[in-house]
Amino acid sequence: MNNIAIYDNNKTDLAEVAFVRDVQNQTRISKMDSYEFKKQVAHVISDASLHIGLTVPILDIYKTDIKEMILRRFKALSLNEIAYAFKLERYGTFGAKTEHYQEFNAQYVMTVIEKYINWKRETKIKHNISAQQKPMTISEQEKKLWVNKGVTECLDYFEEHRSIMGGKIYVYDVFFDEGMLPTDVAFKNKMYAEAKEVVEFEQSNKKATSRDEKIKIKNILKEIQLPKSGKVISKAKEMILAQFLRDTSANEKSWEELKEQFRN
Repeated sequence: MNNIAIYDNNKTDLAEVAFVRDVQNQTRISKMDSYEFKKQVAHVISDASLHIGLTVPILDIYKTDIKEMILRRFKALSLNEIAYAFKLERYGTFGAKTEHYQEFNAQYVMTVIEKYINWKRETKIKHNISAQQKPMTISEQEKKLWVNKGVTECLDYFEEHRSIMGGKIYVYDVFFDEGMLPTDVAFKNKMYAEAKEVVEFEQSNKKATSRDEKIKIKNILKEIQLPKSGKVISKAKEMILAQFLRDTSANEKSWEELKEQFRN
């Protein structure tokens, strides 16, 4: 398999010049299908907002707007570049930091990415890095390898801890697309209602250790009251996925067949 990654957070550990040289080995957003983009850009956005110290949850309407803006204006970049842009912004590489005013919206994201593009251009000139890049596309086989790897990690973790591994809720979508999970609307509405109660209970019983954490809890409790709350949807997916894995793992034969289905 070629040294290609759709999104690999280890890339952000590269030194600045090394990262710019590596960009040609990264998959452009324009080469990703919508499924890959939606799942992985959500992680990049969430991770970036946490690192800048955002104390309020990103509104779903902002998330949608950010995704559309990136697809319209920055699809020639890779998701690794989007993540790296926010790292450089945090570290002050671009100079004066852009104020976000506790709102992680499309305007803020666009400003940071544009600063990154200018920085990348200057870095290429300064270090004589060829502008000619041959973006490498990822094959269907390689996509399958990445999906299988993620699912296998999720199954192995569940087998040991009986819970869903952090960052693996997207496995719900993999299983749903395979027709392995319920599609009944009444069932999904029921699980959404239960998930809302769980999130509300978890947040209400948290002991805030700082003013910022208190504000964060307050805003999460407010966000879950909105229709189609992102946090509630994620919790519902986690609960459905966990129940599916519990039921499947109760039968040794079914569990082995599931692991075999996603084994590389």
